[in-house]
Amino acid sequence: MLAQSNPWLYIRKGVERWIEGGFSALAPKQKPKLRAKLEQPPEGMGDFALPLFEIASKLKISPERIAETLLTENERPPGISKMERAGGYLNFWVDSEYLTDMTLNGIINLRRDYGFSFERKKGRIILEHTSANPNGPLHVGRARNPIIGDTIARLLRANGYDVTTEYYVNDSGMQVATLVWGHLNLDIDWSESSHKKADHRYVRYYQETSRLPDSEEGIRKLLKDYEDGDPEAIREFKIHEEVLEGIIQSLEEINIKHDSFVHESKFLRSGDVAAVVEKLRPFCKSEDGSLYLEIDAENVYLTRRDGTTLYIIRDVAYHLDKFKRCDIAINILGEDHKLESKQLGKILDLLGKKKPLVIFYSFISLHEGKMSTRRGNIVYLDDLVDESISRAREEVKKRRPDLDEESVERIARAIGPSAVRYNIIKVQPQKQIEFRWEEALSFEGDSAPFAQYAHARCSSILRKLGEVEGFEPGSLINDSEIRVIKTLATFPSLVEEICDFERPRVHLLTSFLYDLARGFNQFYRDCPVIKAEEPLRSSRAALVMCVKQVTENCANLLGLEMPGEM
Repeated sequence: MLAQSNPWLYIRKGVERWIEGGFSALAPKQKPKLRAKLEQPPEGMGDFALPLFEIASKLKISPERIAETLLTENERPPGISKMERAGGYLNFWVDSEYLTDMTLNGIINLRRDYGFSFERKKGRIILEHTSANPNGPLHVGRARNPIIGDTIARLLRANGYDVTTEYYVNDSGMQVATLVWGHLNLDIDWSESSHKKADHRYVRYYQETSRLPDSEEGIRKLLKDYEDGDPEAIREFKIHEEVLEGIIQSLEEINIKHDSFVHESKFLRSGDVAAVVEKLRPFCKSEDGSLYLEIDAENVYLTRRDGTTLYIIRDVAYHLDKFKRCDIAINILGEDHKLESKQLGKILDLLGKKKPLVIFYSFISLHEGKMSTRRGNIVYLDDLVDESISRAREEVKKRRPDLDEESVERIARAIGPSAVRYNIIKVQPQKQIEFRWEEALSFEGDSAPFAQYAHARCSSILRKLGEVEGFEPGSLINDSEIRVIKTLATFPSLVEEICDFERPRVHLLTSFLYDLARGFNQFYRDCPVIKAEEPLRSSRAALVMCVKQVTENCANLLGLEMPGEM
């Protein structure tokens, strides 16, 4: 099964076994047995390379003798057409016909499953992402969180893990209390509002209240009434649900849905937060009625003087509940939460409980600096998506004046949000992004539209050819064809290799998609498909079908939509 589900890995493992057999022949008493550590050589030097000097040192045998023994005393490994020593390396070339046969058959047989694991992994994972305060719409700086989180969840599922994505709704803290106080006390003119969604309307209350120096006392009283269970305060706090609904709609626009929503208030009402406070009380110090822990020479407050709780203690209660429902907890957090996350871990250690794995990301900044909902210095995700669709609409009209309005709109709504997701995920989470409209909505080069256009070209070719039946591996010998086939063959290995709980490299998925689209475009220029004679036409058509399928599979991991025409 591995030959078709992961052809590149199948050949690589065959080479490794062949090399290790040679090691055993050279040094049968060597303990522990040496393992083959293959590297990727420079272009033109083969497909796999075995470094010889490290092995020579361990075996006390010269590199020349190791290479000579492997080259003369063993048959070639399966799928290898050429072996050659170059300096301190033994290089291996993959047999293109062998690889073509396995790769195209694998994709044709597995279709949507190509690149995805058939082995179900043990353990339940809860991946928490987004969890934005429901006091206003998502801005671009925070949009990196759900896009990274959703992509990682897709990657984990592709590798056979049982994953639940979760949104922790902070419906009980000072942020929502500020919003509610403004809603109760301020009269805001909505006549000039350009947004109809509730999250855009209600954020004005939060922003205006944040600028009022005399509002703090009223906000604290409102929060105290809420935590004490006052029915009227509880009812007023429910306006956060309308804001949350607006956030959910924004997420759906970029193809993101959560499996579950857990509300912070649940742990207040159930008594879980109070129970955690009591468990920690023996470790706490008190100051004017407030409780705090000393963690790394910092005072970490759990409750205020009036008895209301701070976010971190409610977060502890949430994580204790979370670990009752999963084996592994993964949190996606902005870099500004590093201290809070460290403090949470220390408190969980104090209680003798598990800690979550945390993946931090850097923010997206504007030329003017860091975005802030409080200051109103922001670009909202809704505005970015709307603008991306608008620009995509104009681009499609310019390129395809023959399309009707309905088709133009459908394609634009596939291109725009995908361009946003791709642009954000292609940068490693640890690296900062300076937001620029022209880069976020680029339709050329390393972008979602570039990959979508290659997919559309595949679709167009296949529509003209009809059903693809059979192929001859030996007929695909052009360098452009082989380059594309090698890219297709490496996809399953990539999906497996980048799946790391603590540092998943999801940005490499965009690199793969770009390389595949670029390779296909070169193939399209060099190798006619429709005008080719049989059996070459059928073989090239099979290759086109495989490119289309793997493009869709990779796009699915990235949450991109392939419209089928551009």
